Amino acid sequence: MSKMLPFSSSGPKLTANEVLLSQSILKSDHFQKRFANKLVLVDGYSSDEVALMKSYGFNQVITLKELLSLEVTASGWIGPDFYESKLSVLSARRAVCKRFNKTMDELKASLKFAAVIMSTATPRSLSFTQVVVDIIGSKDGSMHGPRRGPRDP
Repeated sequence: MSKMLPFSSSGPKLTANEVLLSQSILKSDHFQKRFANKLVLVDGYSSDEVALMKSYGFNQVITLKELLSLEVTASGWIGPDFYESKLSVLSARRAVCKRFNKTMDELKASLKFAAVIMSTATPRSLSFTQVVVDIIGSKDGSMHGPRRGPRDP
């Protein structure tokens, strides 16, 4: 019996194929083939979410923070997400436009997401929730596209 836990350590044993880690789905061939060349929104605690997702074979990735730098009215919590720094917003915007080789308006017009991935617990949970609701509420996977109605799938 453990001194810390009130149960015996001789409980059920788990094998590796019985555990699904948070990034296990990213290794799935089906998932990778389906979304490899489609726009994916990602957020989590990784210091470089884009590099993490590209390491799994996803080529069109934008982070929540990058999206918020383009869509500054998308969330009421953008200030805390950028530590109240307008310079951080502008820096993130410049970097994402450069990576996609598009102007801000061109990039915003092309943002139609095929998937949304929270790679780990997100430090921007309030903004993440708002943005995901906006995306799944649209018919085309964009934040500003036509809204789904009661008879839409």
